[in-house]
Amino acid sequence: MLSRFKIGTRLALAFGLVSLFLLGTLIAGIMGITFTKDTAQKTLDTEVALASNAAEIQRLALQARRFEKDIFINIDSSDRVAAYQQSWAATIEEIQAAFQAGSQIADKDSLNALYQQAGSALQEYEEGFLSVYRKIELGSITETSQANLAFGEHKESIYQLEELADEISLVAVEGVKTANEAINAEYRLAIWQLCIFAGGALLMALALAIAITRSIVLPLRRAVEVAKRV
Repeated sequence: MLSRFKIGTRLALAFGLVSLFLLGTLIAGIMGITFTKDTAQKTLDTEVALASNAAEIQRLALQARRFEKDIFINIDSSDRVAAYQQSWAATIEEIQAAFQAGSQIADKDSLNALYQQAGSALQEYEEGFLSVYRKIELGSITETSQANLAFGEHKESIYQLEELADEISLVAVEGVKTANEAINAEYRLAIWQLCIFAGGALLMALALAIAITRSIVLPLRRAVEVAKRV
């Protein structure tokens, strides 16, 4: 069949077919890398960001509790109480900002529900603390033990907030694991695609090389045999 074409045409056809397979290899590689990059970027933008957000909420919750205790311990110093209260209020604002940032990142209804529950727990904690703080300001609570006793019924809300932050972190970690499995699957698929196209290009090149060589050599042999007979 190849003998019908000129040698230049045969070589051009072989080069075109091999180039086509190499182009397929290139496309498969680019697609594999792109899918893997997109999955990794999505993981960074969602699951990793959520885990970081949850850790920040936990840190701020501990900080708020520290300022809360500092206020109760220094209850006999109005200046220190006022300073610690300002720090506590600033921390509460940071927690609220962290909630807002996390809610914007969350891409699942379950996560949004956790953030809403955490927001409610924070509000309950804030209201409970402020009620005790007003009593301190008015002088009806003058001792640390009294403040701790008065605030005891509101402590559950801050514990709930920390537990919800743990749940958010666990959901984010599971998302990272799932994304990691997807990245590994996409990586393996990309490797297989590259191997298939590269192997196809190699086999095609070998087959064409043999076919073209035979289409050139065999006629030459016949011509040489004819020449010898003459």
